[in-house]
Amino acid sequence: MAFTLNGLQPEHERMSRLLRGQEIQIRDKTYTVTSRVRCRQDAFSWVEYELQPSAGPGVWLSVECGGEGENAINLHQSIPYSSVRWEGREARYAGVVYRYAESGVANVSDFEGGDYDYNESFSFTEYRSEDNKILTQELWEDENEASVGEELEASALRLLAPRRVEPKREWRWFPVAVLLSLVSVIFFLPLAFRPTIATRLASNPLFQRVTAVTLPDGKKAQVYSTKLSPDEACRAVIGMDPKYVQYVTTAAGNASERMVRTSRETVMIYISEDGRTLAQVSDRSARKNGGYTAYRPRDPTRLLGLYRNSQNWFDAGRRRSVSEIQAFPMDTGGYDSLIASARQASVSARRSSGGGRGFGK
Repeated sequence: MAFTLNGLQPEHERMSRLLRGQEIQIRDKTYTVTSRVRCRQDAFSWVEYELQPSAGPGVWLSVECGGEGENAINLHQSIPYSSVRWEGREARYAGVVYRYAESGVANVSDFEGGDYDYNESFSFTEYRSEDNKILTQELWEDENEASVGEELEASALRLLAPRRVEPKREWRWFPVAVLLSLVSVIFFLPLAFRPTIATRLASNPLFQRVTAVTLPDGKKAQVYSTKLSPDEACRAVIGMDPKYVQYVTTAAGNASERMVRTSRETVMIYISEDGRTLAQVSDRSARKNGGYTAYRPRDPTRLLGLYRNSQNWFDAGRRRSVSEIQAFPMDTGGYDSLIASARQASVSARRSSGGGRGFGK
């Protein structure tokens, strides 16, 4: 994807290091960077930013700043893959003929937000129209994508400074704010000190921290490995917070993937590419519609299917009539008896220690 653009190298270098939340103005329209992905093809790399305006569909900004003086900034928009007629070295879209320009295979080397996996590979083919418009085809493992776009001069873009909001001095509300703060502390302080599965995994000798993964919505997930089997790891995780486990689902057919959902956390248990059992724990508020990023799963498609369908099933009132479940069958009751007995054991332990209805040990 290398297109020559003379000069302006410093501006390209700056554009290749944008952060999420950065506002950028393109031809008098303001966008916000919502995700980014860096792709690498041998020694060449480029960054793609997903940009969202205040209203309307989003666009993608591709920034190339590579060797041998090859630099480019491209703006493109996703289109339905089926709307393009792919005819070998030609492609037709909206009555325009695009001819083959280049192709290759690249890997995801870094990303923030978006539904990607580290080192995930994809193939791309680029076509050009007579007026130098760009049509791109990308073939990923689980989907095919198409986009149309054009080259931009760096002068068409302008980075906007972060907005500064001056605080309002509403002193008459100060006593009310103090009272509300005290009430919040009284009611929510016990919850803050309830140990989470994440903290228990960190202190458990059977689990070793591997890395952290950024989920599509920007939240962090911690990844732990263990010598336990997926079933044994799942049982151990349930015992770490049994009172607040909402459900446990497993991929059908004796598969290794398992999902433990509590009132605060989501734990995905699966086999990695190198055969290890991994437990990836994250805040439960991670949005299912934004996809899910797991650290090097052996079967990413099945794991993502379990993640999405488990939440669809729960949101639908735990009914099996959710249509999406048919694509990725799963079991929903395999650990119910274990959860019930673990809860009873937890209650008995608290009563014997004088804990009553309180939180914690």
